[in-house]
Amino acid sequence: MLPWPAEGRLAASFGAQVNPRFGTRTFRSGIDIEAGEGTDITAVYAGRVVYTGWFKGYGNLIILDHGNEYYTLYAHVADMKVAEG
Repeated sequence: MLPWPAEGRLAASFGAQVNPRFGTRTFRSGIDIEAGEGTDITAVYAGRVVYTGWFKGYGNLIILDHGNEYYTLYAHVADMKVAEG
């Protein structure tokens, strides 16, 4: 099991989701953690930063490559303290 990248409340879980209003089905390939502004974010596993910047739907985004086609995305980041590479 991987550690959480930030202290906070689970706002959306991994897996199949059904929209309560429209009944549409989607699959969420990650989790959303609701964290307070200024909360530190840490990598869940060692890796290399392959992207930092704004990305539609994610706001400020950090993507870590952990190798073997495993990636983690850290979205809606207020203050990015890492750089690509």
